[in-house]
Amino acid sequence: DDVVRRGFLPRGGHAALAVGSGVLILGGGTDYTSFPPDDDDPVEEDYDCAWYLDADDGFRPRKCPFTLPSPRGGLSALLAPVRDDSFGILVFGGRNYRQVDRRHAGRDDLTLLALSPPTDPLPTD
Repeated sequence: DDVVRRGFLPRGGHAALAVGSGVLILGGGTDYTSFPPDDDDPVEEDYDCAWYLDADDGFRPRKCPFTLPSPRGGLSALLAPVRDDSFGILVFGGRNYRQVDRRHAGRDDLTLLALSPPTDPLPTD
């Protein structure tokens, strides 16, 4: 995954959830219009990745073992109980950037990322 190879990139339009002693960051995107222009590079890029920033580890970003169903920014997300011993992340909507016409496409999908046990979304490295 190219985003993982490049590391945790600056972003906006992401969702942030308090989980354990840290913050789970979902999706978002980077706007490259402030960088020098290059017709070979996208103007904007949205991400489908999830990262965990643990306060007990100096908020060092660690890649989570799951992704969103598609790249998106401007999404809404919340933690939702699934069973007594587990939870999920409910993700709604957002938008994704279409490079072809350089426009945003709105999303109206609802996805439940079921995670069990409760520590599953957190990286173990």
